[in-house]
Amino acid sequence: MRKNSIGKTPQTPAQISDSLQSVAFNSIRNIVSDELVEQACQEIGYRFRRRKITPVVTVLHMILAAIWPEESFNACWQVLWDTFIRWFPQFHGRSPSRRCVADARRRVPLKFWVALFHKISALAQERSGPYDRWKDHRVVLVDGSCVSMIRTPELVKAFGVNKGHHGRGRYPLARLVTVCRAGTMTILDYALGAYRQSEWSLFSSRLESLRRGDLLIGDRHFAGAPLYVYYQNHGLELLTRVHHRLKMARVKRILCYSPEDFLGRLNLGKLHRRQDPSLHITRAQWKARHHVA
Repeated sequence: MRKNSIGKTPQTPAQISDSLQSVAFNSIRNIVSDELVEQACQEIGYRFRRRKITPVVTVLHMILAAIWPEESFNACWQVLWDTFIRWFPQFHGRSPSRRCVADARRRVPLKFWVALFHKISALAQERSGPYDRWKDHRVVLVDGSCVSMIRTPELVKAFGVNKGHHGRGRYPLARLVTVCRAGTMTILDYALGAYRQSEWSLFSSRLESLRRGDLLIGDRHFAGAPLYVYYQNHGLELLTRVHHRLKMARVKRILCYSPEDFLGRLNLGKLHRRQDPSLHITRAQWKARHHVA
């Protein structure tokens, strides 16, 4: 927070942007600081002119839109501007137009957001380290979702639309997979792809963000003997729901702890091993423990 900008009447666009940056989101500025945003710009070589809406102001606007996703970008900007004019009422009625705000968002390149995400994630992980461990394992959650967007020919071509009983969907849909720490919900990594792309294929491109010894928890979209081998090869512990195609009655039981808690043997089919030679395993079978809570 630039305290010197509060109480002084800003005159130039640079002074106005400094004041905008100083009056909003004081509770999170110790992480998403001006310096961190500027470092991300320098890291990717992005140079910008000192306008009213700098990358720092754009980041604050996007954070506000994320906190209130039911509101439009324009409504979120008005909240940000209203906070500003409480300190500087002489600027009432002089808010930048919707087009200017939209142009400011478009000026910031995608590489900047990626760089800023990794910087914020690293800081959040450092602070959340003591709160998300179980028996010396870092507990990691993985899940997928879909996000919709405005309909344009470019977005429809890039992401596709869903098909249901009533025909093709109206809006493009993207598939999103997020990896986060269980105790604090700090996002470690994410992958965004087309609607038809599977959650596993997206997640497999982010396995390197996990560490050996992590305890991975996921739903049945991340279950199956071939996937368990991938996790094992990356040194991960795992806990998933049973895959919907697995017939538990056909699983050979090796050791029973109770009627619903046993160690079984899952078959790793020849087809999977032919399709992916990286599934190197000395036997075409894999042991797994099943438990019904």
